[in-house]
Amino acid sequence: EIKDIRSFTGKILDPLVLETMVDGEIIIPPAGNPALRTVNREVLLDFIYCIHQLKGSDALNVIRLKRLKEKASGIIVFLKKEYHMK
Repeated sequence: EIKDIRSFTGKILDPLVLETMVDGEIIIPPAGNPALRTVNREVLLDFIYCIHQLKGSDALNVIRLKRLKEKASGIIVFLKKEYHMK
């Protein structure tokens, strides 16, 4: 999903503007309202769809990770009890 988004990002956003936005791990919003490389509706809708897919996957991953954490906590409690660990 991220690979798809990256290919669209290059088609939609000006790389010269993107370069001014990155400072190490910090993303700085660009000054003004820079123009997109394209305003083609189909390209933009495809990009939005990719973002939507990634957003949904991320939400499901959060749920799955919470469940795994709960299971891991239960296993730790079991092992501590079973093997008389602190």
